[in-house]
Amino acid sequence: MNSNELNKGLRLFLLTFLVTSWSLATTAGEGKLSNWTYIKADADRTHTPGPKARGFFGLGFGDLNGDGYQDLVSGPYFYRNPGGTMESTPWPRVSLPRDPETGILVDADHLFSLNGNGRKASVIAQVLPNIIWMEAEDPEGERWVARVIGQMPRTRHGNGRMVRRAHIVPGNERPDLLLTGGNGTYLMEIPDDPIREEWPMTQISHTEFDEQKAIGIGDIDRDGHLDLALSEGHKRSGVQWWRNPGDGSSYWNKYIVGETINASKMMELVDVNGDGLLDIVATDSENPNSGLFWFEAPQDPFRGKWKRHLIDDGYNGLDSMSVVDMTGDGKPDIVVGETIGKLRLVIYENSGGDRPSWKKHLIDEGKESHKGAMAVDLDGDGDLDLVSVGYFDYKSLHIWRNDNG
Repeated sequence: MNSNELNKGLRLFLLTFLVTSWSLATTAGEGKLSNWTYIKADADRTHTPGPKARGFFGLGFGDLNGDGYQDLVSGPYFYRNPGGTMESTPWPRVSLPRDPETGILVDADHLFSLNGNGRKASVIAQVLPNIIWMEAEDPEGERWVARVIGQMPRTRHGNGRMVRRAHIVPGNERPDLLLTGGNGTYLMEIPDDPIREEWPMTQISHTEFDEQKAIGIGDIDRDGHLDLALSEGHKRSGVQWWRNPGDGSSYWNKYIVGETINASKMMELVDVNGDGLLDIVATDSENPNSGLFWFEAPQDPFRGKWKRHLIDDGYNGLDSMSVVDMTGDGKPDIVVGETIGKLRLVIYENSGGDRPSWKKHLIDEGKESHKGAMAVDLDGDGDLDLVSVGYFDYKSLHIWRNDNG
């Protein structure tokens, strides 16, 4: 090889190195989803109690101090958003109180306003069978008071994986709480006097296979009441929807939607193709070839056939998913995070139409999302940032700031 060829080869190598080593902004994708800044908000989280060092499941958001920036709770911690670029790390962290009955570290999963509006100063946490309500005693979340408000069966791995809030019971002024626990999904109502009154608890779905892990919420049958999309249970492929009876009772009826290929995991209800019907977006997991699907809703959700569409596969576990409009075009996109292997964070951009195609944007890789790929506007700039925590990489709290404007 002569010197000209050597120099040409060296320049080509350096150019290739610079391109592949450039910031996430150049490798994340194109257009409205191309620019991201990674922030490691915490690198020293503790693990769950027990012989195996594993991460907590909880991850929830809300502006506690009213500064316009979303704070968060995750496992045994409250994190105060530092504001600005959010790159001041580690984020200010407060250890939440332990379970007042057992002294065990809590798994906090939901940060919200007790009255449904105003300052987000309440937290729901678990040390199953105990469910715990915490309230901030000061505007910055430095001090909290904890009370056990109910009980729910443990899952095979301890605490439940999901807490969501929605208006389920007609007549209730406050939104109700939905929790995944052992043997099914549970509804907890918030009383008028949460300190002195009981928090009513009802099991609204049942499974023989431990925990249903995720909760999709929406009015599937268009009767004015919110129904649920749920998995069949641990290591089962079934996808189901459960009809809200609309009377606050436990008499929810189950309807079969179909099956994923591996163990069904994450669920969301959303109109994927713009036909006015709520479809189900689902992931599966527990397999090195895990996939992402959407089940197309029939006109009659009771008797019609739900058609399964494969969006993509080849992931090693998809335990994290958000379905939300990431580009501002009015169509629901999908964010997924990988649990094992390459640990990819990916956005699937929805093309729209009756048979939408999906443009794949690799946002990052090498950072585990076990409870994560959660889309939330952390910095109040109008676009959605992404957040994940790990199960095996339990020490890390990952944030990807959306710089796309």
